[in-house]
Amino acid sequence: MRRLGVWCLTLPLALVGTEVAHALAYHLAYPEAAVRFRVLAQTGHGYFDLLPLALGLVGATLLLGFLADVATTARGRSTRSLPIWAFMLVPPLAYTIQELSERWLYGSNAPWLVVLQPTFRYGILLQLPFALLAFLVAWLLLRASVSLGRAIRLRAAVRSRRLPDRARPSFTGLRIPRPSLHALGHATRGPPVAVW
Repeated sequence: MRRLGVWCLTLPLALVGTEVAHALAYHLAYPEAAVRFRVLAQTGHGYFDLLPLALGLVGATLLLGFLADVATTARGRSTRSLPIWAFMLVPPLAYTIQELSERWLYGSNAPWLVVLQPTFRYGILLQLPFALLAFLVAWLLLRASVSLGRAIRLRAAVRSRRLPDRARPSFTGLRIPRPSLHALGHATRGPPVAVW
């Protein structure tokens, strides 16, 4: 559970940073909107219609990771630290694979020539700043989940300390002491009572 929460925060944010850098690279390489849309259409970027679905999946994964980290901390376990290497390695690798596969799926004879295009150079250069930004957001989410988990654990501890087990009244097996017959002024044994 500790790894699940951290990786559910790490991977989606790293990929979101990659996609934001990808979009910004096309804005920098083709500042005119008409030219940019034509180039995007010619290079296999028709999948942008699925962006709302992708953002919904990313949001759900982030929420799952956040809640997993809250639950881990609330149980008294420590969460794992964020793997910064994932933020430095995943975005450039994902961006390169994405650009190559877009050209390859679109039917380019030489998809590896994408590395010579200005959008690729801009995109690769933008991966590091956006990876650092994604790392910062993931770190803040992890800190917030740890704080929330500790608050839940503290509240549960305070609630259980209000009435400890030995101070809680228990009515099962309750013995009420009986006074002795001598204390009531009666003898211990006497003649039987006549019933006439």
